[in-house]
Amino acid sequence: MEVIENTLPDLNKFQLTSTEISQSARSDTSRALILTQQKISERRKEQNKPLHLLSSDNTEEVTIQAITYIYYKSGSVFKNFTYLYHLTRNCKSRVDLMRIITNNAAAMPKHFMIKIGIAGTFTSDDLKLISKRTGKPEISDDCHIWEASPILCFQNDLSSESALAILLREKACHVIFVSSHFSCLKKEEADDPFIFVDLCKEQIKEAIAACLVVPLHRMLQEWFEVLKTKGPNELHSEILSEIQAIRKQLALCTSRKRSPSSVLPSNCTNSVIPDNVKEFLFRKPGVHSFGIWRYLTLKVFISKTADDESLKVELMKINEIFFSKYPLEIEKRKLMEKPTMKQGDPLLSKIPNEDENYKTGTLGGFVTCTKTDDARKIYALTCNHVFPFENQVAYTENAQGRIGFGNCVFTTRENSCDFAAIEIMETFLDNCDVAFRNTMKKKINARVYAENLENIGVVHKIGAQTNLTNGYILSSEYYDKLKDDNNREYIFLVKGMGKYFSDEGDSGSLVFSLRQNYVDVIGMVYANNPEVYEEESEDEKDNKNPHDLDGSQRQATANTSTSNDEKQYATTAKGHDAKNISFCYRIHTALQLFEENQGEDFSVKFRDDLSLSSSSTSDSSESDHSNEETH
Repeated sequence: MEVIENTLPDLNKFQLTSTEISQSARSDTSRALILTQQKISERRKEQNKPLHLLSSDNTEEVTIQAITYIYYKSGSVFKNFTYLYHLTRNCKSRVDLMRIITNNAAAMPKHFMIKIGIAGTFTSDDLKLISKRTGKPEISDDCHIWEASPILCFQNDLSSESALAILLREKACHVIFVSSHFSCLKKEEADDPFIFVDLCKEQIKEAIAACLVVPLHRMLQEWFEVLKTKGPNELHSEILSEIQAIRKQLALCTSRKRSPSSVLPSNCTNSVIPDNVKEFLFRKPGVHSFGIWRYLTLKVFISKTADDESLKVELMKINEIFFSKYPLEIEKRKLMEKPTMKQGDPLLSKIPNEDENYKTGTLGGFVTCTKTDDARKIYALTCNHVFPFENQVAYTENAQGRIGFGNCVFTTRENSCDFAAIEIMETFLDNCDVAFRNTMKKKINARVYAENLENIGVVHKIGAQTNLTNGYILSSEYYDKLKDDNNREYIFLVKGMGKYFSDEGDSGSLVFSLRQNYVDVIGMVYANNPEVYEEESEDEKDNKNPHDLDGSQRQATANTSTSNDEKQYATTAKGHDAKNISFCYRIHTALQLFEENQGEDFSVKFRDDLSLSSSSTSDSSESDHSNEETH
């Protein structure tokens, strides 16, 4: 009779004889992971009753032992889940302060353990597919264990029928079958109780993450439903938008779809706003700016003297179908940009003929030339308003003072961009770490995201002034006629989660979204913290700081007639919407302008060739630091 039981990776160089194994099976022993031979004998007393099955050829009986449970420290493995957990945990702290959800007592400590079960036999190589780090067979009573506990079954030499019989025996909510033969089993249907994956580390970790986030989905949905029943106000609107962003991020980070093969898709950034609506608003006098707001409404900013009622009627006639999906919201205010520059930040540009006058900003990241003979060419990315002229020297500061490290070779404000590229001096190349960094400051592959922003959840930036911050996209498609009446390229607005997304000195920071094993680079921050104010007379404009806002002057009208309960919250933020906003433009547009300027055969890319063993998804790069919250 073949005996199939839980086994231990040979961490302590010990061996079990066939006699010991048989005795173990007969005495109902071996239930949990064993780290030493002493642990083996201790655990043998705690065995569960085995299950007897017939193998696929019906000629021999197969004994199936109980489940082995292994505990992993959060942050040391499953970094993607830990990231999502802390996004939700941070949101929970703000939900709790509202004191409107009475059953929100679920503990979400900073540090916790993740419990993984393994049914049937497994090898040390199988465990390495879960994590290179060694889990624990037991933990102290005061350790918090995450409520979702996936169970895996490695097929190994089992027949499909026997392996599935093991899984059918278990009552777990999340069961993952790991096939030893690539795609030998059907993939799961929507109502399947199991998740089927191949013997592939990436697929296994994705499946585990998909199981672990289920309680987060439930928690966020409960918060959302409760908040919808409360009267709309500024704080509710903020939290609802944050919850929606995290839910989108959960979908992105746990998607089991393969990574896109194209780094820079072409012609896929389609506008949500219909052309006839855009052209009408661009031609219409008194319209300052407009854009998609919180993915739910079309917000239009108009002058004080403009007739909002007639504008509403005209727009509804132009495209009634569009406005049935995106209710119209009109506000008699201006949303003005305030450039994010501050003296003394790490990246500085010297103003010609002004020895002591420096502009400051953030070095957003590096791109490299894709041509083999120019592979050593590296370009730092930042903002045009920091480097408004070509051939300007870029400086950084260290213990030796200000040091020039490159020259501006391209700068533009075309197509709503505020972009500059600095070619790194050859003598400085070895001092450049061109790899992109994620939210844990770990190296990771980066790809240009040139698609619509509708499905993007939480976004991040790393700036010279405020370091790492989190936000969500407030307006995925925003047009500013005050900046350039003839420009038809849109920008997007990001709102900080809990605080500012950017501040003075953060200009040039790249905005990115996390995926399974890479980041999508979406755009670049170029302005922040706008002030919304009413149009004034020319004398008032000359005598008043345009960034001061008199709250008593604010006026707004909104069309909130819709059958969708969610949409009422998009219309409540009003003046509060002006806080914590960062103006950003799409990075793929800027890079295309850069490539066109430099010549037909010129192209650049972010570092995207890191192996899995060296990228942020590798266990070898993980540390306890990944367990820390982001603020």
